[in-house]
Amino acid sequence: MGRCDVGAIMFAGLMLLGAGVGHLLGYPGAGAFIGIGLGYVAMALLRGRAVFLLGLGAVFLVTGVEQLLGLEEQWRTMGALFTVLTGLGFVLWGVSLLRARTGQF
Repeated sequence: MGRCDVGAIMFAGLMLLGAGVGHLLGYPGAGAFIGIGLGYVAMALLRGRAVFLLGLGAVFLVTGVEQLLGLEEQWRTMGALFTVLTGLGFVLWGVSLLRARTGQF
């Protein structure tokens, strides 16, 4: 059996919990962003990489709270671009890790 990453498991659990509670309350997007933010904060606390992950978690938490308060219209484009760039950064990071591990890609 492979190595268990508690931070990743907590991240997934908090993300899904936030999305589910948000969906039940009629705010699925806000719930997902808040869950993602809490997931990054949990990963920061569990892995010790506090600065980057705490900052990332804070941005997602603020985005979710803005959506709950109805302020997302002002920040929609900036938040969407940030989310896309963050996702792209993680994909590129994953590809570079695969390259280093396998020598392929």
